[in-house]
Amino acid sequence: MSDRVQRFTGKQLTTIVVAVAAAVVLMPVGVLAATSVVQIGDGANPSLKAHVVGGKLSVGDGSGAVTVDGTVKVNDGSGPMTVDGTVALKQPAGNYSKYDFATQTTNAVVYDIPANLGVAISSLTAAHEDGTGPVKLRVRQLIPTTAGNCTTGGSVINEITAVTVGEGTTVQTAYSPAILVPKNAAETCLIAFIYTPTGTQEVAVTATGWTY
Repeated sequence: MSDRVQRFTGKQLTTIVVAVAAAVVLMPVGVLAATSVVQIGDGANPSLKAHVVGGKLSVGDGSGAVTVDGTVKVNDGSGPMTVDGTVALKQPAGNYSKYDFATQTTNAVVYDIPANLGVAISSLTAAHEDGTGPVKLRVRQLIPTTAGNCTTGGSVINEITAVTVGEGTTVQTAYSPAILVPKNAAETCLIAFIYTPTGTQEVAVTATGWTY
């Protein structure tokens, strides 16, 4: 018997190559992806590669906020958006703290709001200083009868909030989220007034928050 080594002919080799190429082309994408690893690198610095943790692409530059060129669509509006972690709202500039007295005949001016300015109320403190209690205090937004004068009343456009203060006590209410007093094309007044009981009353009112 001959010990010669069996060799493929040129025709046989061509057939094998064509068959392997066809199998690769017809392989399902999922199978190909499962058996392939593609690395994404930085064109300016090839040593920097994209990082994948638990099948998820980690996004960030490692030195601060992530920036995006273009428009980002958060969701389609068809349902609530969920966030894993803590979301904090940054309080804008323009913090304020206003202090005034409300009596049975005089309103406390919480804020004389210029046109097209919004006011957020983050806390309201009411201290009953004179009279009998409990006292009910209401905060509302109005357009003043006389421009620049919030003490003479006006046309009410929004009821904002109300608090009840016991006789000789102080009540501090923190609002989270803050109460947003709507912007208006004209000057408005944010006032606090005593609407019950009657008789001599005095309440010190302090409001804090920010403008927007």
